[in-house]
Amino acid sequence: MMKIVNYVMVLMTFLPLQSRAQFVDGEIDEYGGTLNPTDFSWHYYQEQMDRFPQRIGTICYNAYLLDKGGLHSDSEKFLIQCAQRGSTSAMIYLAMLYEQGTIREPQPELSTQWLAKAANAGNPIAQYHYGVALINGVGITEQPQAGIQWIARAAKQGEALAIKHLANARCLNCQ
Repeated sequence: MMKIVNYVMVLMTFLPLQSRAQFVDGEIDEYGGTLNPTDFSWHYYQEQMDRFPQRIGTICYNAYLLDKGGLHSDSEKFLIQCAQRGSTSAMIYLAMLYEQGTIREPQPELSTQWLAKAANAGNPIAQYHYGVALINGVGITEQPQAGIQWIARAAKQGEALAIKHLANARCLNCQ
């Protein structure tokens, strides 16, 4: 703690007066640090994705934290940005939120659309869950044959649930 206080004191000494005034005028927490609530908005992270596209996975993880913090609307906007930039993890998380109705009422069609995008992008977890959705007709017309094909794709990539699913299906056909 003492090192942080010393660092801040040194920093304040070398900051130009104009910058120092902005730093001092901010809201101060109980430890003497400047709080910046905008750092936790999805807009901040959107800027970070623009600046550091190679860090999209790490940056998009914060959408999960926003959701768990109860900021579901901000989380949704952030996850959509991540998904549009190719994050299959964001696509899967969006699918889960829409299926469970976390953001608003359950939307199985929208959930399955995001799973399909992640599955087509090659994510084996999404391939398995999309296959199950096709088999059961969740948010999409029932297509058992196509569902098994997606589950087989996931199994080829080593997805444990898909492998187990196919083994159980073969066992049922063996009887």
